[in-house]
Amino acid sequence: MDKSQFDKLLTLSGNPRGIKALLCSVFYEPNVECNICGIWLQGPFALLNQFNDDNALSRTLIRRDPDIGALWVGAFMTDAHHQCLQRAQAAWWDIDRKVAAWTDTPMSFIQEPISAFSGLKLKFLVQTNAGYYT
Repeated sequence: MDKSQFDKLLTLSGNPRGIKALLCSVFYEPNVECNICGIWLQGPFALLNQFNDDNALSRTLIRRDPDIGALWVGAFMTDAHHQCLQRAQAAWWDIDRKVAAWTDTPMSFIQEPISAFSGLKLKFLVQTNAGYYT
């Protein structure tokens, strides 16, 4: 583990919602549309549900995102991983954009970069509709 992560891990320890969001972020896949996320998760969980050994399960989850591996170790030590996996299997997990930005961990399509053209379209739509909301 990188020693430069200790300050982040210590700070995150005071934010349980952020830790849960980080743990569940391993199931976010940017190439999968959000409306089929539940269907996409059936494949990974068909594999994960076969694990009878917590060590093998933890290694698999840590390999998916090694940067948050220390959090997975803590989750397995405290048995908090069960709740996280249940929420993820139901495609119902928290998203904490502040923690995501701070740790540079993708959690949602909201964090995906957009093209300059799409940004200009959004700016135009906001300016055009600004009078309707005042």
